[in-house]
Amino acid sequence: MWERSFLKQNAKLVLKTNYWMALAVCLVAGILTGSSGGSAVTRITNSFNRTYSGSYSDYYRDFSNTIDSMISSIGVTVLIFSITLVSLIGIAYAVFVANPITVGKSRYFVQSRRQVSKFSLLFSSFKSEAYLGAVKTMFLRDIFLFLWTLLLIIPGIIKGYAYRMVPYILADNPNIGAGRAIELSEQMTKGEKFDMFVLDLSFLGWVLLSALTCGIGMIFLKPYMEATFTELYAVLKDKAYRGGLCTPAELNEYYPQAPNENSEF
Repeated sequence: MWERSFLKQNAKLVLKTNYWMALAVCLVAGILTGSSGGSAVTRITNSFNRTYSGSYSDYYRDFSNTIDSMISSIGVTVLIFSITLVSLIGIAYAVFVANPITVGKSRYFVQSRRQVSKFSLLFSSFKSEAYLGAVKTMFLRDIFLFLWTLLLIIPGIIKGYAYRMVPYILADNPNIGAGRAIELSEQMTKGEKFDMFVLDLSFLGWVLLSALTCGIGMIFLKPYMEATFTELYAVLKDKAYRGGLCTPAELNEYYPQAPNENSEF
């Protein structure tokens, strides 16, 4: 049984040597994976929202109304097409860019427990087969999570905790396979979800204080939270080893040994 104080104390020890690098990783990852809801699509309808009343003669009024209806129909079509296009672009970005960066962030924090890690680890999922593994697995995780959320909010939240270890598993072994990564995450978090929920709640006070600074404080809090969640993964991974759910080699294939100083990552 793990304790929140133990995880947080270990996280603080890790951050003593690399806090500012961890801050940079979290900041860049947050910018690149954050959603931007702003869209200028709605302006399209404004250009078609005109009235053709006034000093028209009766002869031209019917013709004007016909043109107005056509323009309105075109405006709705353009609006639907634009919204669909923007949505597809957003989904593609999340699948092919944001998700691999999330895995790279997890890899940075996993490796920082062993040694001082490099900032470039944030983008390490874009290299060779690590990229395809991250894209496929994270996409499948998101699909499952979406389907569970459709059932009601509570099942989606529960499965969110069940799948939380997936990016960390990929950080250790990007070639583990989508099905195995999701299965192992569910096994690792079995019986742990409520404690994980309480761990999240333990940061609530800090989050509320960060809100008083218009969210600026959250920037400095994020490395602490990420390091703590990584410590949780380390504990659950050790539990999985001891429980026979996996072998150490299965979750250490990506880095079979600590990389030397001349390593690419």
